Amino acid sequence: MFNRRYLRIKVMQSLYSKLLNSDSIDSTLKKQLQNRVFDAWKLYIIQLHTIARVCAEAEIYHENQLNRHIKVMNEELVSLKILRNKFVSGTLDSNSFNNILDENNLRNIIPNETIKLLFQQLLKKEYFINYNNPNEEKNDSEYRIIHNIFKKLLLKSDLFISNIEENFIGWTDDAQLVIKAINKTIKSFFEKGEVSLTNVMPPINWNETNEYLSEFYLKVVAEDDELETLIDPILKNWDPNRLNVTDHLLLKMAVTEFLYFPSIPVKVTINEYIEISKLYSTPKSKDFINGVLDKLLKQLQKEKRIKKIGRGLIN
Repeated sequence: MFNRRYLRIKVMQSLYSKLLNSDSIDSTLKKQLQNRVFDAWKLYIIQLHTIARVCAEAEIYHENQLNRHIKVMNEELVSLKILRNKFVSGTLDSNSFNNILDENNLRNIIPNETIKLLFQQLLKKEYFINYNNPNEEKNDSEYRIIHNIFKKLLLKSDLFISNIEENFIGWTDDAQLVIKAINKTIKSFFEKGEVSLTNVMPPINWNETNEYLSEFYLKVVAEDDELETLIDPILKNWDPNRLNVTDHLLLKMAVTEFLYFPSIPVKVTINEYIEISKLYSTPKSKDFINGVLDKLLKQLQKEKRIKKIGRGLIN
């Protein structure tokens, strides 16, 4: 779920926070960095759970209709077909998924009132009406309805997004990653015919992830003087107007990878920071980053300071 680019971006953001608050404690920032990544995973879990909760609301709504003497009111009973969707049972009836919810206190992050309103909106959606129409059944209807509830209901709901943003300040940054992971999980669940959602959830080695985040962040901080010594002479040849804090941070991170992460190929490092600069810096930053790193790499190679091993030897 968490590719290296995403983790690099999180490290960059923590380093930027340190620059804004020079009195901040590194151990605190390191913990905050790890929590930001963990929050993205929580967002992934919560939204999968919310899809299933909205579907399960059909049963509650149906019971309420019966209690209101539905036949007298001449109101059509809501269909319970969605309850038979394997995604619903594969989520709500999964012991492993429920353990995740309980261990991390994620069960009621989205209020019941929001779930009820989302279901009421769902009742009016054409794709839900067609799903419940026996004459409209298609081979992929079970997958398609879950996909539509996520994409066309949850992600289009200002109320739902507001609930998310109230609890997770990193949603804007993490949205693309989380949405991609959820779409992949839903698709895999139906393609593989699983009975438990956790069987298709991406495995995450938290010890390895947190170790990488901590090592990378602390290494950039610890070697700051050395990094400045290497980078600053080359920056003298560049227009001061082209320098900004983000570019400087990206250069420091890239050189840290050159020198202290032997399993990462130098070409991968350069390409990654060019791409990150496109997302978080100025339109001209990609050329600046590319030019400076090219010069730094040649210098470090000439001084024989680049020591790569294993996968890091791939050119």
